[in-house]
Amino acid sequence: MVAFSGEFDIASREELRRQLDALAGVQHLCLDLSGVHYIDSTAIGELIRLHKLRLERGFDSEVIVVGQNQPIHRLLLILHMESLFSVEEGVPASYRTMDDGIAHRDIVFRDGKFAATDKT
Repeated sequence: MVAFSGEFDIASREELRRQLDALAGVQHLCLDLSGVHYIDSTAIGELIRLHKLRLERGFDSEVIVVGQNQPIHRLLLILHMESLFSVEEGVPASYRTMDDGIAHRDIVFRDGKFAATDKT
């Protein structure tokens, strides 16, 4: 379970790629974009790249959670991203609790500053 927040654009591309590459080998992956305020085509491209890497490794589609974030949800629908990802309005039950040994990471990019925090 990876929760993103902030703004993901060309300024965050290299760090975003590094973070997503680290997730390419995770078997069950849920990307929570409900805290994202802005996302541009470079960040969308990085999500697609992640999807392709994971497919090459034989993993299932990722789950993208948009929550009540209607602009991001609408953008994903306009781009037909639901054909690549499972786009959900809420976090699936299997990802809701950390008691099941599910790893959680928060990735934040705001005002040109990046932070990643792991929770266990």
